[in-house]
Amino acid sequence: MSRYGTATIKRGYGDRTTQNLRTWTDVLHTMAIFPIQQLSYNSGKIATDSALIIDAMDVLHTGSVDGFCLVSSDSDFARLATRICEEVSN
Repeated sequence: MSRYGTATIKRGYGDRTTQNLRTWTDVLHTMAIFPIQQLSYNSGKIATDSALIIDAMDVLHTGSVDGFCLVSSDSDFARLATRICEEVSN
């Protein structure tokens, strides 16, 4: 990201009480990424995805950023990325 500008909002979304995300806490702190803790109230639900999408759209509509960088292994965010591109290009 630093090749393209300065990251002013850095957030890491997830439920770090789960075994597979517990080790990410140190990484987030090292990289100065604000951890957004989203508990998984029901297995298989997408509470974390929804939180990220809502926050991204809120930031988009403030007009306070020049770009976005979404990092995820989840293809569910493809539509979010498309929507951000649509808004930014207008």
